[in-house]
Amino acid sequence: MKRSLLAGFFALALITGAFAQGRTVSGTVTSGEDGNTLPGVNVIVKGTSSGVSTDLDGKYRIEVPSGGILEFSYLGFLSQEVEVGARSVVDITLQPDLKQLDEVVVTALGFEEDRDQLGSTFSKVGGEAIAQSGETTLLNGLAAKASGLTIQRNSGDPGAGAYIQIRGQSTIQGSLQPLIVVDGVPITSSTIGSGTAGVTQQSRINDINPNDIESIQVLKGASAAALWGTRAGNGVIIIKTKDGQKGKMRVSYRGSYSIDQVNLRPQLSQNYGQGSAGSYGFGSALSWGDHIPSRSGGADEVDQTGARFESANGNTYYNILTKNSTENFNDSNWDDIFQNGYAFDNALTISGGDDRGTYYLSVGDLNQQGTIRNNSAYRRTTTRLNTSRNFGDMVTLKNSFQYSKVTGNRIQTGSNLSGMLLGLLRTPSDFDNRDYIGNYFSSPDAAPAPNRHRSYRNPLGAGGNPRYNNPSFTANEQINDSDLDRFIVSGDLIVKPTDWLDFTARVGYDSYAERRDTYFPVNSGSFPAGQYDLDLYKQSQLNVDIIGKATRSFGSAVVTALGGFNYNSRRYDRLSGSTQNLIIGREFLNLANATADNTTPDNFWSYQTQVAGYGSINVALMEEIFLNVTGRGERYSSFPDLVFYPSADLAWQFSKTLGLEGSAFSFGKLRASFGQVGIQPRIYSTVTTFETLTYTEGWGPGLDPSNYGGGFTLNDDQGNPNLRPEIKTEWEIGTDLRFIDDRVSLNLTYYNNVTNDILLDVNVSPATGYNNIYANAGQLRNQGIELDLGAQIVQTDDFQFGVDLNWTRNRNEVTDLQGADFIGLNGFTSAASGAVVGQPLGVIYGGRWARDDNGNLLEDPARPGFPYQDLTDGVIGDPNPEWRAGLGINLSYKGLRLYTLFDRVQGGDMWAGTTGALSYFGRAGFQDFPYQTVDQEYDTYFGTITPADGDNRILITEFFPGQPVALDWQYYFNGPGSGFTGPAEPFIKDASHTRLREMTLSYNLTGSYLERVKLQNVNLSVTGRNLWLRMDDQTWEEIDPETNLTGNSNGRGLIYFNNPNTRSLLFTLQLNF
Repeated sequence: MKRSLLAGFFALALITGAFAQGRTVSGTVTSGEDGNTLPGVNVIVKGTSSGVSTDLDGKYRIEVPSGGILEFSYLGFLSQEVEVGARSVVDITLQPDLKQLDEVVVTALGFEEDRDQLGSTFSKVGGEAIAQSGETTLLNGLAAKASGLTIQRNSGDPGAGAYIQIRGQSTIQGSLQPLIVVDGVPITSSTIGSGTAGVTQQSRINDINPNDIESIQVLKGASAAALWGTRAGNGVIIIKTKDGQKGKMRVSYRGSYSIDQVNLRPQLSQNYGQGSAGSYGFGSALSWGDHIPSRSGGADEVDQTGARFESANGNTYYNILTKNSTENFNDSNWDDIFQNGYAFDNALTISGGDDRGTYYLSVGDLNQQGTIRNNSAYRRTTTRLNTSRNFGDMVTLKNSFQYSKVTGNRIQTGSNLSGMLLGLLRTPSDFDNRDYIGNYFSSPDAAPAPNRHRSYRNPLGAGGNPRYNNPSFTANEQINDSDLDRFIVSGDLIVKPTDWLDFTARVGYDSYAERRDTYFPVNSGSFPAGQYDLDLYKQSQLNVDIIGKATRSFGSAVVTALGGFNYNSRRYDRLSGSTQNLIIGREFLNLANATADNTTPDNFWSYQTQVAGYGSINVALMEEIFLNVTGRGERYSSFPDLVFYPSADLAWQFSKTLGLEGSAFSFGKLRASFGQVGIQPRIYSTVTTFETLTYTEGWGPGLDPSNYGGGFTLNDDQGNPNLRPEIKTEWEIGTDLRFIDDRVSLNLTYYNNVTNDILLDVNVSPATGYNNIYANAGQLRNQGIELDLGAQIVQTDDFQFGVDLNWTRNRNEVTDLQGADFIGLNGFTSAASGAVVGQPLGVIYGGRWARDDNGNLLEDPARPGFPYQDLTDGVIGDPNPEWRAGLGINLSYKGLRLYTLFDRVQGGDMWAGTTGALSYFGRAGFQDFPYQTVDQEYDTYFGTITPADGDNRILITEFFPGQPVALDWQYYFNGPGSGFTGPAEPFIKDASHTRLREMTLSYNLTGSYLERVKLQNVNLSVTGRNLWLRMDDQTWEEIDPETNLTGNSNGRGLIYFNNPNTRSLLFTLQLNF
């Protein structure tokens, strides 16, 4: 017995001695995501129960035995083990556990849930990934990062809106934009003003500073979004902004500088000059002139005895009699308009908190100058304050405030005589655009006519109409300004009387006022006498939710019940004025700058309210089976009937039930869901309203009742009291799987949805006294597959290598239009995007070649070897891709990180309308035909060409095997070869492409030397956006296919002198104090 006691004491002495030989170790734990210190990190000596937690400054101190190993663990971060060795200071950086972070999602009403317990699908992207994407606007940073979600930049113009689509298009003529919910409150995300001409407008979602975002989640299915009812027909995007964290005050500065360039330039002909039929023509609209390299060279022969133009810098231009110069101005004309754009983005945040509450304050300023040299700018200044305060254990108050000041100036684009690219690309290669404004003299002794506009079709500024704007005039003289002030405020009052019951009162208010000035000086192409438009917009939205939530356990079942009431009101005001035939023609922006009969006022306002009750019941059985059922009933002021939207979803964690969980197979879940959401009818469409009207007689003058005491007439769009909202019914099934200790994840979903009672403008017989009636008249179907695959291939304390793949395939079909052959959405008579029964929505419809039943071209009997145009238009293209995919690759070693994102679009057509128009003028890149003498006689469209005709601009081709023909200038100018004179079908192009969407290289600096200057860490990064783009179609001559003529409208796949997209290189410095 004594020997046993002595042995025990001896062993205890040895253990005590071992710990006595240990040391005190201290250090700081920081986040590898943003460099901030982490309070509350668990620090444990491995193999013992000895441990501490980091304090509010992320610091710790612990006794460690010799040879001891420290384990660091923290929710949302990867755990680490560190051998102490001989060190007494061990600083550690924890890397985010992306899997853990993804487990927590925010539902439709803003509550956090475990995604493993949900039967519906979500896509989630962290705020840091968005901020580091290099995009200056919010949603563009989501592109290619989530399945089922399409984000496309409409234009490279600063502040331009984006096209957003979730699981295909769910409506035909209604808005396609999803509902945007910020911190539980819906906000305005409209883009007002889009069409085939004008400017690319800003989206109001861009008023939010991306640096303030904690996460963005996409509710893709109807079941996930059903609690938003009529406003969720196009999906819901949930944005959560940043909150302060408990701990000492943290100060962070993030500054970036970007360089922007046009990423894809239209191809133009190089070798042929202004004129027609192979001869130079001064002032000609065409570029079918002589062969520039074959000219004699030297100075042009001019007529100095007639009219002349003197530019502002003293250069003088005369009528050219003989064109001798071989100068080519394609590049210099381009460079006079385009530059390297740039942007400065600065953000300062101050945050902190304690057990009683937290605060987050940010100030941001983005100042962007576009790739167009003048009048292309965007500036956004934002302030945000988010606070939370606990009043005991029962009451919590959360508040959020944002102010945005947004200004911008944009360039005219599209089908627009005053558009920039239209004038630039049609300008012949041998015309110098640089001197665009000056004085015109009709004779050597004539008095000057000031401020004349010189363009290639009006090369001396004679008369006041340039036909097409000189692009320098568009960029430097026209004005398209906007100035906006916006406030978004919200607050949550949370009362928790017991541990199983809580109540939330949530109020949000969003309001903005915007002024737009649009000015065309005298001598503009669209308005030779000048025009000024003033538009004042105001939008506001008030949202109130009262929510009660209770959770109780009943044996192995946990039941959560939720009930709520929602009130929402929205008001829209527009006050406009337009003046033409300006009295003072230069830079006098005033509605009084015209006579009364040339001034037109206009206004519109709308106000609508909505009340709704909603509820949900969630049942969790044995933590393995989860059933959620929801319902929402709502009524609108503009639509009297009560509408109910149900949903249900079921999740089964079969890996637990079947005992399959282990190291190789970590988790398995099957899920299924059903839901209904809606789209509200257009406001004020249940009644027939009055409208103003101008009566015309053929091409004669118009009769305006406002000049004779005023007058109104009944609207020719008949009101319909029987309107119903569009209802989208969707079901989906899927599985979520994880392998190898959750290092590999696979999410697979199949969905099927049908939208019934689609609202359309339907033609009616003129005998009714109306032209149209707005009615429930269509049906649309979408079905698709979504795949998300993530793999953390290598994961050690110092090195991580992971990949993320998302893949989406959607099939869309218009199934009913109530007898209509085609409903146009946007475009032209020659080519438009629209709806056709049996076809995907948005198909390109227009002129086509005549074909037999097998799709083969038919030969024109009057012109052997040539096809001919069909007498009827038809479907000629489909802009919807076969599938989309995004591949992200993440490499990190200690503080160094490289992230690369590839974006693949397979299939989908585009109408290359710019190329079609340029082919009429002889400016398309493919029209640099050989300047040659043919070796035999060939048929042309209007005759023949023989070797005796000498050198000509000729392309020898075959439409039919064994029947070569010669394409000359007449085939494109008067024949069917151009977009102006023939079918649109030849200009339908395959838009399949691969792009390097994003690449970021960053380095995170930490160390004690930074603490001496009160810095926690410094992060340096370089990001590239759209660095590389490869088109599958090697005949592609257009700009980036991601752009769209009509912005984020329902019409897709149209390119017609769109302003080009950009690629960017971004340098970022982040300092965390």
